[in-house]
Amino acid sequence: MSLIQDSIAGLQQQVEMIPAPAALVGVDGAVISHNTPYVDMLGLDPDSLAERSLGESLHPDDIAHAHELMINSEVDVAVGPTTFRIRHADGHWIAASCVYRRDSRTGQVLIVAMDVSESQETTRRLMVQARTDPLTGAANRVGLVAAMAQSESNGDAWIVAALDLDRFKKINDTWGHHVGDRVLVSVAERLRLAVPYGSLVARVGGDEFVVLISSDSGMTIEQIGDGLTKAVSEPFVEGTLRIPLAGSVGLIHATPGASIDELLRGADCALYEVKRQPGTAWRLADSMSVSRQRALIELRNDLEQAVALGSFVAHLQPIVRLSDRMVVSYEAVARWNRANGDTLAATSFIDEAEDLGLSGVIGELVRSSAIGDFGSQSDDLTLAVNLSAMELVDGRLISQLSEVALRYGFPHERLVLEVTETAMGGDHASAHAVVAALRAEGFQVALDSFGSSDSTLAYVASLPLNQIKVDRSLIANRSASREAAATCDAVIDFALALDCPVVVKGVETEDQHDHLVSRGVILGQGWLYGRPAPMALWQ
Repeated sequence: MSLIQDSIAGLQQQVEMIPAPAALVGVDGAVISHNTPYVDMLGLDPDSLAERSLGESLHPDDIAHAHELMINSEVDVAVGPTTFRIRHADGHWIAASCVYRRDSRTGQVLIVAMDVSESQETTRRLMVQARTDPLTGAANRVGLVAAMAQSESNGDAWIVAALDLDRFKKINDTWGHHVGDRVLVSVAERLRLAVPYGSLVARVGGDEFVVLISSDSGMTIEQIGDGLTKAVSEPFVEGTLRIPLAGSVGLIHATPGASIDELLRGADCALYEVKRQPGTAWRLADSMSVSRQRALIELRNDLEQAVALGSFVAHLQPIVRLSDRMVVSYEAVARWNRANGDTLAATSFIDEAEDLGLSGVIGELVRSSAIGDFGSQSDDLTLAVNLSAMELVDGRLISQLSEVALRYGFPHERLVLEVTETAMGGDHASAHAVVAALRAEGFQVALDSFGSSDSTLAYVASLPLNQIKVDRSLIANRSASREAAATCDAVIDFALALDCPVVVKGVETEDQHDHLVSRGVILGQGWLYGRPAPMALWQ
């Protein structure tokens, strides 16, 4: 027997002794020898393997790679493991992790394999779970980022949509979280049906979704925007339960080179533009909206830092007696001293502060600043401060007001608390109780911005108020038309008829001043008499 024959015999003997699935493959790819575990793994008739080449068993996409590895690998050195797909007798594909060694004398390749199909399937399932929202079955943030990264790598053109439900918290509070969950499941399914096959729907937060739609889907941006808006805005109906829904949609084109974060921020920018413009169904992001949203994000971050640093102070604006323009009171208005040296008026940040739940803290800082600065003023002067909606429902309000007044020795009766009808909400009984409680503690209460909303006059007349402040828009618009003039005068006349001191805000011209005097108004406030300024400038 020749040396080569001895080597072949030795290799065949090795195959039989190996406990794992093993086979000996010739240089032509034919299976020369195999062991029982190998036959069992493939579910084949042992006799049929003698006439089968390895290429017949391998997945077509793996043949070239397997051939290259086996032919070009080092001789007499174990190589691998490498996973190939091998056909089972019943037709399904097995994932086999293979280690192979090419014999230097015979050129034959000894292959030892292990079926890793189950572990690969387990890994696949775990990966799917890791990328899937368990409630809705949509992708989660991890799955979304992975899909966007793959699209970016492929150079695919996509449209990214950011969506959320308006006032979703109210659904949870009213019907319970179990109903809120069913609403989210329903919305996710609607979104899947609203976009073409191949699109990705992801839930990235409580009621927040992101959808990826191929730019080659055949749908126009208008069709996509309208379809997604409909999906988040149709009522949720389940049996006799019917819950109205409303949602906002922001879109952005995925331009080449744009990062995942930039795309998501851009879609969010468009989403918030929709929220800023009631009645808008959806919006496509543009450079302007992105810039505005970046500025808004920066503003919110700075607001949170400013609260921690106590960067909010009070500027005071005089309220005068119109007959002789004598100052009788001051209103404290919030100002934010930013780190960059700018001083911002409340209109520049108060909406964001309320969204962040910071209006109450800012209110405390401003009141403390105002009362501390004002304490040395004449006992004849009162100080007006504003209360937000959040503060009015805070059970600690009266104790906080009393504490700061005590700290600076400021009498309760010199503090005028300004509230708006909007802040008091639609619950008239609760509003009346809040005003009465503040009055009982000795504080004065003023209804601010009267005439700016649809007031129930009988309700206003029933409140135990110390003062009514007429909204600045009425006197500002009075000269616009005869109807505007009539409205302004009617509101003022009603306020005066309540036998309660009336302040008209927004007085900027001598003509406006003279008109108010002729109507019998006693007090006025506006730039004509002085703009808000630090207390030191009024001393």
